[in-house]
Amino acid sequence: IFDTGDLTHYKDGTVIDTRSRRLTTVADDFIIGAELDGNPHVDMSVSAVVIYDRALTETERQAVESYLTGKYL
Repeated sequence: IFDTGDLTHYKDGTVIDTRSRRLTTVADDFIIGAELDGNPHVDMSVSAVVIYDRALTETERQAVESYLTGKYL
């Protein structure tokens, strides 16, 4: 979740990283599955991409996680 400069990474419902970060985005690029450092190759699979126009609340995040867990696990 990225909200007003604060970035929180979750894995299986547990926070694995937090940091303050300023992200620079380019409107004509949309990259999935690459490291933020520019490395274009990451050993991972992407089953779904869910994008919102705002940061989710904790309750909303848990609901999305529950949905994705039920669908893919």
